[in-house]
Amino acid sequence: MAPGDPWLSVIMPVHNGERYLAEALRSVRAEGTDGYEVIAVDDGSSDSTSDILTEWEQLLPLRRLARRGGGNWVAATNAGLREARGEYVCFLHQDDLWQVNEDAQYHEEGDRGHESGASGLRSVPRQLTA
Repeated sequence: MAPGDPWLSVIMPVHNGERYLAEALRSVRAEGTDGYEVIAVDDGSSDSTSDILTEWEQLLPLRRLARRGGGNWVAATNAGLREARGEYVCFLHQDDLWQVNEDAQYHEEGDRGHESGASGLRSVPRQLTA
């Protein structure tokens, strides 16, 4: 991890997510904008997902990756993992909500050196397998 890199990378694979995406991003924004990055991997959406991500790039530390995969969740997640700069990574789907104080809980677990199956906090592996 280089100086200035986030401690947490939130990987968000997205495909045609216009229905829930803004609410999922709003739930992350409610925690503030310090110490993490959101990597949204748009996997070939044909709805307004791209416009929503463009809007949220101004509101969050969000990086967007575009793929032409057509909804392959594992491939989109792996693309996000390859770009992750955080020491730890977690996943948030386009139709999930970030829980209140979730980032603080992850940070505490990371400080203790724990990886938690319950919370989803992991040291960054750079590849998932199906």
